[in-house]
Amino acid sequence: MKRLQPSSITSWFIWHLVAVVAIVLTVSQIRTGHSFVSLPGKETNFITLYALVYLVSMVVIGLVIVIRKGVKVVELIVISSAIFGGYFLSIIILESFYSRTILVVILLLSILSIALSFFIAAKLRIMIAAILTICTIGLQVQGNKPKEFLIDSFDLGPKPSMTRKFINTAMYSIESLRFEHYFDDCSLGESRCQEPMTGGGISTFGEGYLVATGEGKLHYFTFNNAKNKVNATMLPAQVPINEDVYTSAVGENARHTFRVTDILVREKATQFDLFVAHHFWKADEECGVMLISHVSGDIADFASGNKQFEWKTIFETTPCLKVTNGQLTRGGESGGRMGFIDDDTLMLTVGDYQRDGIYQQPMFAQDQKTSYGKTLLIDINTGTSSIFTRGHRNPQGLYIDREGGMWSTEHGPSGGDEINILEQDANYGWPLVTYGTQYGEHVWPWNKSQGRHEGFKQPLYTFLPSATLSNLIRLEGNAFPLWADDFLVGTFKKAVYHFRVNDGRVVFTEKLPIKGVTGRVRDLLEDRYGRVLMYLDDGSIIFLFPRDESAESAVSDKMRGAYVFSKCAGCHKIGDEATHGIGPDLLGIVGKDVASSSGYGYSKALSGLSGVWNKDRLDGFLADPMAFSPGTSMAISGMKNEADRAAVIQYLETWGN
Repeated sequence: MKRLQPSSITSWFIWHLVAVVAIVLTVSQIRTGHSFVSLPGKETNFITLYALVYLVSMVVIGLVIVIRKGVKVVELIVISSAIFGGYFLSIIILESFYSRTILVVILLLSILSIALSFFIAAKLRIMIAAILTICTIGLQVQGNKPKEFLIDSFDLGPKPSMTRKFINTAMYSIESLRFEHYFDDCSLGESRCQEPMTGGGISTFGEGYLVATGEGKLHYFTFNNAKNKVNATMLPAQVPINEDVYTSAVGENARHTFRVTDILVREKATQFDLFVAHHFWKADEECGVMLISHVSGDIADFASGNKQFEWKTIFETTPCLKVTNGQLTRGGESGGRMGFIDDDTLMLTVGDYQRDGIYQQPMFAQDQKTSYGKTLLIDINTGTSSIFTRGHRNPQGLYIDREGGMWSTEHGPSGGDEINILEQDANYGWPLVTYGTQYGEHVWPWNKSQGRHEGFKQPLYTFLPSATLSNLIRLEGNAFPLWADDFLVGTFKKAVYHFRVNDGRVVFTEKLPIKGVTGRVRDLLEDRYGRVLMYLDDGSIIFLFPRDESAESAVSDKMRGAYVFSKCAGCHKIGDEATHGIGPDLLGIVGKDVASSSGYGYSKALSGLSGVWNKDRLDGFLADPMAFSPGTSMAISGMKNEADRAAVIQYLETWGN
């Protein structure tokens, strides 16, 4: 086999040095909008390591070229695959950060770069390398402008949109309406609107709703139920969070842990009180706290944005925390949920900011001289506070029901997420006990009896493995009568849990997958009509309500098919034609040979049939499986509604091969 040999090994290596730098910097800049110097640390590490792996592989290949007077194509493939394969494997094993999009693009460009390097003359390689160097430097200086140019030129930017889906549960078929990009900030004078940052919360407000994004932008929106439309406005009044002061002192990489954690609204006639829990950086002391800021006034004036409002601080945590490991809280354990105890008192949950005596010193949650790792009662008139409970890690959720019951959710370490009933002066044990373990281990160092929660208040319910719980609500409205007084708790894993408590114990949990979302479920709300709203970290809002079975005419055939098929999803999947459930996977079923999915054990009745699943045969089978194929294991009586069958077949047809 002929060996590949570049005309000049020096120009060949210069080519690869320039090429990989140009590839990783340009692709990451266009993808993220950041030049190399402003990239977040984890992304900087990702592209830097990739460039080093590329150069190492080229050094090895270069040595082979020098020693053996060239390299065979097979050797080239083997060497590159071995080095890059080791890199990919290390990402998986170490769970290192990477961007799938960036990785795929730079890998394809790297393959092209390697191939071209053997067929371009030495002088031309040097010329192209020089041009690439000038262009790369020029693009880096422009920062976000290259990305904005592409977005503007090809109209690639995100636009407000609504997506409708159905969620099938044990007791309801739920209609889900997701509204995206209604809370982007388009006031910055840039060509592209800025999407909300992680954090924030949602509340009812007047005739509509109020959203606070993680960075403190306030949006008022209304929902037209008849037309399924949202009308949103960003308000001039913004939360007094000083994240720019924080990041200028600490660094841009720490921005994601400095946020609004919750909002709480109280209304009386036309007047309102708004309380916001958020971080605040004390520049003169070089430390950070959590504040509760308060503003009040006329609901209509605030929602219209026609009047200025003055914020006041009513509480701040103690002590003021110094930055460790480059940010205020390495793991984000800040808590920050609020609820009213009475007209003059609100409760605030505060995490331990990872000061657990293991990852960071000191141990805050058991120290009654600090605010951290506690739930606090705060007098909103005087700002004075007292400890209600202690021994908490990261209490992400808080709900105070109409009977005064106080319910909280809490993140454990690796496993051990808890649902707790809060009781005065109770100690919930963190970090001395937990059902969770240290990351990558099977023990928790402080726990004297591993796997036990002895000597402290027991959680009502614990999740193993972690469900990464967020806020929770108790359903006290009338939209979901079969779920009356049940709970919904959000998670950071694209799901919501429905659970019921009877006689002081959880009698069941039901996981409800939230399809098609990218952000974490940050907050939940039951509105005055009993509808459930979810606010996600990506700035989208999801409305959940029981599907109106009588409103068939208002639903498109495709959506009707998706809904009817959701009743079949307990047995059938639409995935890869090979991963079967109780029934076979139905990907590409329309036009497919009967009983032909590999790996599924069909009944003799179906296996004995020939031909393909055309629309007429599918309609006959769905109408009465036993009549169509006597002896089939399809254990349903059939779909009697012809329109339902037609809608399902049309839906299945959209899932072609």
